[in-house]
Amino acid sequence: MPDIQHTLHIAEDFDKIFQYFNTKEGLRQWWTPDVEGEATTGGLLSFGFGKEGKANFRVIENMPPEYLKWKYEGNEEDEWYNTEIIVHLSASGGKVKVVFQHNGYANKNDFYELCDTTWKKLLQGLEELIEGGESQVFDTDSM
Repeated sequence: MPDIQHTLHIAEDFDKIFQYFNTKEGLRQWWTPDVEGEATTGGLLSFGFGKEGKANFRVIENMPPEYLKWKYEGNEEDEWYNTEIIVHLSASGGKVKVVFQHNGYANKNDFYELCDTTWKKLLQGLEELIEGGESQVFDTDSM
């Protein structure tokens, strides 16, 4: 199964970086402004994408400030069906290494390529945000 992986190296502390993945407020700043639910282990997070609909992820593991794992919950027809998002933080040369994975795609098709490109853009925006710039979140109004 094809997987997506992107790696960042950020000069900031673990807790500050992790909160962007571990809290609704943090996720709203770099992914989509429409985030609802509970980010704790066992909780369900719902991400809204305008006319594209919603994506729901179950929080499987949440071990601040180093690791989290979500599993997509949806229909078998959904392109993200059976996928997982994993975020792992570790120390690396005076910076925090952030490894973001979206694993378990059924096919390496146009949708996979779109997701890979979109994740890269969103994560670059997150890096800029953490380092004092601005991030471009998913524009739910354009959908």
